[in-house]
Amino acid sequence: NASKDIVVPDLEKVDISSGGADYKDMCAGCHLSPGVAQTDFSESLYPKPPNFTKADIVKRYQTEDGAKQGFWAIKHGIMASGMPAWGASHDD
Repeated sequence: NASKDIVVPDLEKVDISSGGADYKDMCAGCHLSPGVAQTDFSESLYPKPPNFTKADIVKRYQTEDGAKQGFWAIKHGIMASGMPAWGASHDD
């Protein structure tokens, strides 16, 4: 597992708040947002991206291993899927 040695940065409230705009602009089209059950784009992707409006999905990423896997996926992307790598354009 490539994410096992990842150190996830601590998140300050200001980082979380500023990340909301990024999520809306770059993530919500695939991973959805409150009140949005699906988009044409999210429905067309294979494999289906995690739906972050569902509590059980969010819980998976709130564990230490889940946070590492999520951080790795955001930074490096996932080959042969719709998940781009954001590491080159965003700092940790």
